[in-house]
Amino acid sequence: MDSRFKLYGLNCRLNAALNPALFHPQWLRTHQLISEQEADSAKVKFIAENFSLIQIGNINLMVTDSTISLDTVDQTCFEQMRDLAIGIFTPLEAIPIKQTGINTHIHYQFPSDAEWHHFGHTVAPKGHWNSIIESAGTQKLVIRGKNPDCEQGFINITVEPSVRFPHSLYVEINNHNEFRDTKDAQDAIGRLKNTWNKTVKESIEMVEKVVAIK
Repeated sequence: MDSRFKLYGLNCRLNAALNPALFHPQWLRTHQLISEQEADSAKVKFIAENFSLIQIGNINLMVTDSTISLDTVDQTCFEQMRDLAIGIFTPLEAIPIKQTGINTHIHYQFPSDAEWHHFGHTVAPKGHWNSIIESAGTQKLVIRGKNPDCEQGFINITVEPSVRFPHSLYVEINNHNEFRDTKDAQDAIGRLKNTWNKTVKESIEMVEKVVAIK
């Protein structure tokens, strides 16, 4: 991977009707989704009727009454996060998952401030905007395209200045899938199993193409 990728993270998001209070480390341990050691060392940041937030090693698990979201910036945890997302819905397989997202986010640092500005002017030319607003600059750009793995899904590419690193770009690839007529979790979980590695690989390739725009 390009050394200019300063921070590389992955998020997995699933939309379903859930009970956030259920998601305690010991519940995950009971269903053999994490080890006893991981359950004992997990940090329960918040658990309530409508919101839970738990840290399991380097994976953050957040649950609301409509969404479960897993995040990590530790690349060695990507497969564990996938297995956890899939495993959670083994005992909950009767709950329909309406949407899933595998979201890659990367902070890319340009060699210089001049190249960073050049990129912004290239992806969003300022000719028209300079006659409307003084010192026009690119703050956020979102491009949507077809998701080849899901007829009802889409891919969003978001580009904006990084708030973490100087003369850097934040790029997010949102690989979104829809399951409008599903009656349980099986379709969504099957899609997640079958496309995870492909999606992560292709998302990195997309980021590499984005930052290479001249």
